[in-house]
Amino acid sequence: MNPKNKNTITVLCAGAWGTAIAQVLAENNNRVKLWCYEQEVAYDIQTKQKNSRYISPDITLSKNIIPTCNLAQAVENTDWIFEAVPVKFLRNIIQKIKNLDTNNNTQEATWVMLSKGIEDKTHLLPTQILEDIYGHKLCTAVLGGPSFSKDLLEKQFTGVQIASKNETILNELETLLSTPYLRTLKSSDTTGVQIGGAFKNVIALAVGLAQGAGYKDNTIAYILTQGLKEMAHLASHFNGQAETIYGLSGLGDMILSCTGTLSKNLKSGRLLAQGRSIEDLHDVFAALPEGLNTIKSIYQILEKKNLSLSLCKATYEIIFKNKPVSSLLV
Repeated sequence: MNPKNKNTITVLCAGAWGTAIAQVLAENNNRVKLWCYEQEVAYDIQTKQKNSRYISPDITLSKNIIPTCNLAQAVENTDWIFEAVPVKFLRNIIQKIKNLDTNNNTQEATWVMLSKGIEDKTHLLPTQILEDIYGHKLCTAVLGGPSFSKDLLEKQFTGVQIASKNETILNELETLLSTPYLRTLKSSDTTGVQIGGAFKNVIALAVGLAQGAGYKDNTIAYILTQGLKEMAHLASHFNGQAETIYGLSGLGDMILSCTGTLSKNLKSGRLLAQGRSIEDLHDVFAALPEGLNTIKSIYQILEKKNLSLSLCKATYEIIFKNKPVSSLLV
């Protein structure tokens, strides 16, 4: 661990993933300001060092985590901004931050994008949303890979991919996150890492749909193989690298999301195939799984660009057009 606090870090969004990353950073002796959307979450962290809404109440959070619901306070005088906001809300939050920042502090900070998805209608990745709002490139990195929040908070060994075009940022980020239980692998392919993180949720939905409809292992293996192929195809469309898709942030994250007992997208697919509606899922999850938003964006892309993504197309049409689950098997 670092001998003293060396960085002031902001983490945007105190959901499970944002809280888990905040905990890693705080345990490395950094001062972490954690922006909370809900007042009760901030109060829980401040008074009990718990986030009972999004993570297990058995987890005690570091005293280095300072919760706040004030967005301006969260981002002022900070060195790093780790955002873990659902992509559906990301543009709105970043726009608010830009409007609040009168000293250009947030333009000087290094942004680490943790969100996994593609924006509806614009088809922009998280780093592209950031640049679109600020109007120019900032210092950015992305983080992806197979990493359930619960396991990370319980200090289960986890490997993640960090990517940036800037080698100095990568080295500094590696130091910030370095713990005995968290391994970081470096890449320059920010696009590939973001595509893998977004697409794996869609594949998990497809696998869940198949399992919910009663399909067994042979069928699931087919869907996984087809899904990986389509992930690589979409990455190529966005000018990402195929080798990234076959690493932690693509294949690795896909394996976890499609087999892990904690996968919300997998569970959602199963429930939808068993007759539950998307509205019903609001009663199951604190926040709807990201894959339900991402599949809409990918469907728009494949229709507009005439991309060959038959599994994605079928997944969308099963969920939103009441097509039979058997249409996955194309």
